[in-house]
Amino acid sequence: GDLVCVTGALGAAAAGLLVLGDPLLGTGVTEAGALVGAHLRPEPRLAAGRALAAGGATAMLDCSDGLALDVARLAQAGGLRAVIDLDRVPVAPGVAQVAAAGGADPLVLAATGGEDYELIAAVPPGRLAALRAALGVPLTPVGTLEAGPAGLVTRRGGAEVRLPRLGWEHGAG
Repeated sequence: GDLVCVTGALGAAAAGLLVLGDPLLGTGVTEAGALVGAHLRPEPRLAAGRALAAGGATAMLDCSDGLALDVARLAQAGGLRAVIDLDRVPVAPGVAQVAAAGGADPLVLAATGGEDYELIAAVPPGRLAALRAALGVPLTPVGTLEAGPAGLVTRRGGAEVRLPRLGWEHGAG
């Protein structure tokens, strides 16, 4: 019954990596420099992590390997099913433009790109407002944890969708 929430916005580091690989993808994107900076110099949300822990989050991890993969890991560890609504994933400014220029879906890039160092937290619904007030950074519910087969379900537009990959698998290249 907990909400799966993320701090900040996602996709900046993945879009920055795309721009590093092909600088033309950043042409005309005001935020291109910030996207590259997000990839080269990620800033972990240490204060937000402490506030989430003190404020009642029941589980937490960073999403350095990608939201989808790390939420799947969180669900597996708890023996739960996570349901993520891709339409609710907060996308960093400029990501949509870079993704479009590179032929990628901005929501998929944000959900699978990784390296953002935002936090994923399991939050009891009754604690959401208080945590939002305490954090000083956005906290967005993107899904739920529920009983069922352990793992991840992703939805978009109300329909289940299969992502081409969930995120960065260490050792898989």
